[in-house]
Amino acid sequence: QPTSILLKMNIEKYLGIPFKKKGRGFDGCDCYGLVWLFYRNELGIELPDYRMVDSDSTDAQLNAAFLENAYRDWAPIEFEDRRPYDGIMLNTGCGDIRHCGIVISDDRFLHAWREANQVMPSSILKFKHSFHGLYRHKDLA
Repeated sequence: QPTSILLKMNIEKYLGIPFKKKGRGFDGCDCYGLVWLFYRNELGIELPDYRMVDSDSTDAQLNAAFLENAYRDWAPIEFEDRRPYDGIMLNTGCGDIRHCGIVISDDRFLHAWREANQVMPSSILKFKHSFHGLYRHKDLA
């Protein structure tokens, strides 16, 4: 059951956090900020901050910085091998990687979605058309 996984993962405190560009806290976060906050607080894993990306830059530049380090700290995994705590990367309509989140069950992921202006769970299959890849942090391998 997704609900039992949600309780086990202790995500309730993240639900409804407002979307805030470059945010890294419970007062607001962007999609990468949520991954950063969650990994730091729940897993004790310190991820790079990436707030140094210019404020006029696009999310694509932020996620490109993430991908530069992906093969150092993150290993790509197959879709059928996904499990809770894996990172998910999504493309936009223009093909750039511009969104990320955290897998919370076989069919759900947690993300700070600009369109909803908050952190929320969503169906992985609903976003399958935007799917770029899944990654597992080296400390969780």
